[in-house]
Amino acid sequence: MDEWLEQIAAKYGYNQELKNAISLTIPLMIKKYGEKRKQEVFDLFENTRIFTTNDMSKDYRDEIEKEMIGNINSHLLQEDTDPYQTGNDPASYYSYQAVYDEDMNITGEVRWIVVKDMAGSYQEESYRNLFGTSINMPYFIHEVGHAFGMQNPTYQKDGNTIYTKHGMYEQTYTYEQKDGKMKLETIKTDNILLEEIVNEKDTQDMLTDMMNVANYQEVEKKLGEIHHVESNYSTILIALASKLEKELGMENLLKFRKDNQKEIIQEFNRVVAQSDIAKKYFPNEEGYAYLANIAFELFQLSANAPKMSMDDYKLETSKLMVDGYKPLCAHSGMSLDRFDEIKKDILGEELENQNENDFNSSK
Repeated sequence: MDEWLEQIAAKYGYNQELKNAISLTIPLMIKKYGEKRKQEVFDLFENTRIFTTNDMSKDYRDEIEKEMIGNINSHLLQEDTDPYQTGNDPASYYSYQAVYDEDMNITGEVRWIVVKDMAGSYQEESYRNLFGTSINMPYFIHEVGHAFGMQNPTYQKDGNTIYTKHGMYEQTYTYEQKDGKMKLETIKTDNILLEEIVNEKDTQDMLTDMMNVANYQEVEKKLGEIHHVESNYSTILIALASKLEKELGMENLLKFRKDNQKEIIQEFNRVVAQSDIAKKYFPNEEGYAYLANIAFELFQLSANAPKMSMDDYKLETSKLMVDGYKPLCAHSGMSLDRFDEIKKDILGEELENQNENDFNSSK
């Protein structure tokens, strides 16, 4: 691997800190995803350029995008979108840009990662002592995970509508002629939070392995000691991702996410729909879509937590957590009576009755 890494570093101009980060991450990914996907792990580093910086401003991010894309897609007008709807600068990110010809056929894809380098910060030595590099390794592993899971994107064109799937994130947009250029407009985005939390769950598994500790709580303790700022993905969201992985199986989840085998989710939805839990609580929604919507609501709730009282936040979190487990428990074969019993234990008698009244009035 050393010779290969030197070739990649020469190709993209990587420094020693980034080379250390890559050499730490590759064995973790191979262990996590299996020896049979080893070449796929190497492929992502060959096909995805990585930038390290301590400047995550919009201006610098635009500079990087301009460097990566150049005059590619100069015939397009593209909107800036924020699928997370937070408006905040990212701590790190994976990005990609489809390459279109004049007839709007997709001919390729440009990919890059931008990750935090703690060099020059007061935390630099703490990160270096913990990880052996100044690169923010939790962020780095997370973004590399996206690059891996999104390595085999789907693009489907139908008239002036284009559907894309990157990992678990699905997007639909349209294009039309305007002012001599093709204007792209996003009309639908789905499952971005499922991609995020499944990827973050994998990240946490790999960090636990890297630090050779029993569980992620011990990782959190070490990260807390160096004042690392963790992601906004709550323990409840990660628990939902873990349960989804358990229900589908890790390899099946990866086959859907990375290999685009959609029949895996179709089967998940079929099993869920047969459950009395689904028939009572979301009879007109598919289980996977229902879970994705609840995950996004939990993420938004977490982002709004500073504006809420602690009691209100805990209450809303508990309600959404129960909602998130509905399709997962339905898939597991849990009976409706058992689910309602657990639901009542979590929410309490008064809230349970309130929820039942709200449910009946909405029917």
